[in-house]
Amino acid sequence: MFTAIVAVLGTLAGSLLTGALQHYSQRAARQAEAAEDRRNEGLAAVAHLAAALADHRRAVWVREDLRLRQEDWTDARAESHLS
Repeated sequence: MFTAIVAVLGTLAGSLLTGALQHYSQRAARQAEAAEDRRNEGLAAVAHLAAALADHRRAVWVREDLRLRQEDWTDARAESHLS
């Protein structure tokens, strides 16, 4: 009788341990996925910012080049203010 009780308790303990390990494993996987998503979003934001800065710098360069050559630069000025 005692061996049956020990066997049942061992089985229950094993199933509880397995459930806890699965829970922690899934939690770690979710956290890793969330961290990867944050990294990807941050990288996309930095890439978007760099592209916007490059566009603005190009527009200002064109505007100032036209101004220094004493040409009409009103359209270039408007575009540099948009970018």
